[in-house]
Amino acid sequence: MTQHERRRTAMSHAFRYQAYKAEVAEYVRSAMTQTGKQQLGGTPVSSGHRSDPTARAAIKLADMPEHIRTKALWVAVVNDAWKECIDDDNGDPYGLAFILERNFRLTGETLGPEHNASVRASIRERAGMNRTTFYNRLEEVGDILVYHAVKRKLL
Repeated sequence: MTQHERRRTAMSHAFRYQAYKAEVAEYVRSAMTQTGKQQLGGTPVSSGHRSDPTARAAIKLADMPEHIRTKALWVAVVNDAWKECIDDDNGDPYGLAFILERNFRLTGETLGPEHNASVRASIRERAGMNRTTFYNRLEEVGDILVYHAVKRKLL
């Protein structure tokens, strides 16, 4: 896999950040609120770790399905990249963190891919940068995402 392919893969997962985060949070919420009592022939069965909500939640969280674990790792990749961008920006309000947050819509309203051009144009306008500078900075953000994804063995 080339660096360009890795960057595109990491960026595509960054676009799904809010959906991944919501799915992981829902899984954790359901694990923590599940009573653990299972129905057997119409009557609740209470025995061992299945009837203890805390133990049941711990087992469920420790043994996450692979797709939930992968999504949780991608959320961590984006969070770590975002933190690194904030640290690298040194207070620049329109630095890499701004581009990461706005381009991949990490906060606020999620929009479909058909809005990418208008979102990128508004980022360039707001930050006062030309098209070349924007795409160079976006590549830099993509490389930071790749670094954190490789660190977690996702790429």
